[in-house]
Amino acid sequence: MRVTQQTISTQVLEGLQRAYQQVARSQEIVTTGRRINHLSDDPLGTARAFNLRAFEDAVSQYKRNIDNANPFLAESDAALGDVVSGITRAKELALSVANDTNTQTERSAAADEIHEILQTLLGEANTQLDNRYLFGGFLNGAAPFVQGPNGIDYVGDNGEVKVQSSATNTLTANLIGSQVFQGAGVTGGQGVFDTLQDLEAVLRGTAPANALSFKVNLDENLTAGAGFAEPDAVGTEAAPATLSAEADFSTVVTVFDGQGQAHDLHVLFAKTGAATFNYRVFAESDDIVGGTPGKWYQVGAQGTLAFNPDGSFNAGGSAVSDITLAGLADGAADITIAGANIAFTGSTQKAQPSAVIAQTQTNTTGLQTQLGRLDAALNQVSSFRAVVGARQNSAQVSSDALTVLKDRATGLRSQIEDADVIAAYSDFARFQNAFQAALQSAAQVIQPTLLDFLTT
Repeated sequence: MRVTQQTISTQVLEGLQRAYQQVARSQEIVTTGRRINHLSDDPLGTARAFNLRAFEDAVSQYKRNIDNANPFLAESDAALGDVVSGITRAKELALSVANDTNTQTERSAAADEIHEILQTLLGEANTQLDNRYLFGGFLNGAAPFVQGPNGIDYVGDNGEVKVQSSATNTLTANLIGSQVFQGAGVTGGQGVFDTLQDLEAVLRGTAPANALSFKVNLDENLTAGAGFAEPDAVGTEAAPATLSAEADFSTVVTVFDGQGQAHDLHVLFAKTGAATFNYRVFAESDDIVGGTPGKWYQVGAQGTLAFNPDGSFNAGGSAVSDITLAGLADGAADITIAGANIAFTGSTQKAQPSAVIAQTQTNTTGLQTQLGRLDAALNQVSSFRAVVGARQNSAQVSSDALTVLKDRATGLRSQIEDADVIAAYSDFARFQNAFQAALQSAAQVIQPTLLDFLTT
C-alpha cells in the first residue's frame, strides 16, 4: 500500500486532535472538580446524580419548612408559659383572701390584680409573630379574642397550620385558641378568661348567675332518625353505652361545685329532622348520692336545637331546658343552670364533622368553685404547652434527621459526580505531556514540500 504525505499528515492531525481532546477534557475536570460535566460523560451516573440532587432539594425544603415553623412553636411556648404564670398568680391571690377574716377591701384589691392578669393573658392570647396570630387559626385580619359586653369571645377559626416535614409527615405549627383558652372540645375544658372573670366577680361580691354558652357545629350530612329511644326521665339513670349508641355526637362540659370539685356533664345530640336535633345532658351517677357506679344520671329534660336553611341557629325554634345537679355525693350545694342562661347561639349545621366551636361558662358558686376551676384551667393550658414542647422536640429530631439524610445524599452524589483531584491532576499532566510529545513528533513526520517553499 502506498503511503502518501497527505495520508501521514491526516493521521498525525487526527492523533493531535484526539490528544488535544484528552487534554481539554482533563483540564475541564481539573477546573470544575467534577468527573461528570456533560450528559455524555456518564449517562447512567448523570441520571443517578439528578435523582440525588432532586432528593437533596426536597430535603432542603422540608428543613426550611421546619425552620419556619420553629419560631411559631417557640413563641407559643413562651406565651403559654406566661399564661401558666398568670393563672398561678391568680390562684395565689384567691388563696390569700379565701379566709373569712379577710375584709372586702382586701378582696377588692385582689380582684384588681386579677383584672390586670386577665388583660395580660388576653394580650398573650392575641400574640402575633410575622403578622400572624398564634392562636387565631387561618384568620389573621383581626385579633382572635375580643372583649365584648358579656366577656371575651373567640372570633378566629379552627384552622391548623401544617407544614410538610417529610414526604409522608406534617408538623402542626399552631394551637387553636378556642381549645386552649376556652376549653372548646376538650374533655373537662375550662374557659381561662371566664374563670378569671368569675373569680374577679366573686371577690368583688358581684358574681352573676351560673350560665353556659355552647357553640357547636352539627353535621348536616347525618341521617335523621327517631332520636333517643331511652326515656326522657330527669333524675334517673341510664346505661352510657345505650345512650352513646343513640347519639350522633357527644361532648363533655365540666362544672364545679361550691367545694371546688369537678363534675362532668355529658351532652349528647341526636338528629331528628332535616334541621333539628334533640339533646340531653347527663352527669356521672358516681357524683350523685345513691347513684350506680358506671351509669349516667339525667340532669335536664330533653331539649331541641333547630337550624335555618342556611345552617345558622334558629333560636325561636329551639327549646333549651334547665340543668340541675342535685344530691351531690360530696355534700356540696346543688348546681343549677337555668335554661334562660344556657345559650347555643352561634351554633351551626354545616356539611362538616360535628365539633364544639366555642364554649364559655359562668360558674360562680363561691371562691372554692373558682379555685377548682383555676386548677382545671392551669392543667388545660399546661397540657397544651406540653403539646407544643412535644412538637418542638419532634421538629428538632426531624431537622437533625434531614441534615443527616442530606449529607448522605450529597456524599453519594459527590462519589458519582466529583473527580479524584489527585488522579485528575495526574491525568492532566500526563495528557499535556503526551500532547506536547505528539506536537514534536508531528513536526518531524510532516516534512516541508516544494509547494511549501513556492508559497512562502
